[in-house]
Amino acid sequence: MADYVKDVSNVGLLLDVMKEITSFEIHVGIQADEDSKILMIAHVNEFGFQIKVTDKMRGYLGATGLHLKPETTHINIPERSYIRGGYDANKAKMERIIEELLEQVVLMKISVSQFQNRIGIECVRFIQEFMTDLSSPEKHPYTVDKNGGKTNPLIDTGELREKITYKVVKK
Repeated sequence: MADYVKDVSNVGLLLDVMKEITSFEIHVGIQADEDSKILMIAHVNEFGFQIKVTDKMRGYLGATGLHLKPETTHINIPERSYIRGGYDANKAKMERIIEELLEQVVLMKISVSQFQNRIGIECVRFIQEFMTDLSSPEKHPYTVDKNGGKTNPLIDTGELREKITYKVVKK
């Protein structure tokens, strides 16, 4: 009678899972398929922007209550980095979540797809919370007045915050 050993270790399956888990990236933020207006708003807030003051702009602003000094040639919108800032503020928490989820993938309690989606959802949540809590740099008093007293520098209508999503992308 011959003795034999049956391999039930799932090493092959585990290697396939590891290959799959390293073959994607999760892109979090405003996705490129959004309309150009929200992309522009997202970019200006993330990186700041300097707007050249034209005579027409000076006249409009003056008519609406903001009287610029004659020597004012540019309006500076300060950087309010919500993507980079949100990532930096939550990096350690995100690393712990990834470690916990990775363990569940290795133990085959969740799929790679579930892993990807849960990471994406958590990253979106962290950035949205960061946006909600952001208070600096403050809005200009003119902007606060024109937006009904809302002082959060990134949230007027909530549209930008709600457009934060994630996308799983193959490398």
